[in-house]
Amino acid sequence: MDRTWHSRYELTIDDQPIGVWRGRFYRLGGDLELQGHCYQVRSPSWFSDWCFMLDAHGTRLATASRGKGRRQIIEAQGQTYHLSPNLLGTAHQVHVGSVWVGWVERASFWRRDLGAAELPGLPLTVQAFILAVVIDSWTKGVGGGGEAGGGE
Repeated sequence: MDRTWHSRYELTIDDQPIGVWRGRFYRLGGDLELQGHCYQVRSPSWFSDWCFMLDAHGTRLATASRGKGRRQIIEAQGQTYHLSPNLLGTAHQVHVGSVWVGWVERASFWRRDLGAAELPGLPLTVQAFILAVVIDSWTKGVGGGGEAGGGE
């Protein structure tokens, strides 16, 4: 994933572009283009700490909410994923129950850019939603991002 503008990130797998995430500046969510399909990530209100992902027909595909502490819970395709940030908020471990299924980390402590992610075996739409949720937590300071405010 490569950040090209303040709230625009290019998603890549093995250096091949697969989509674009455009986050909202003022509240949770944004727009996701993934392999030619368009999705929306929205929150129900200005002060909400949860969001959901919709397909082009308005069908809800996934939901993210705040769990205990700085953890986040993602429900998608009949599965519940738990995102747990490290102490500094620079990386998130992804679990299903007690089983580790992947991680997402920042480029560095000082930058809010996404450095890398490994989410093997997860459906591509779920991977993209997890990335969108983690990026929003870093840039908007919700659910374990470790800081408030957005952008550089």
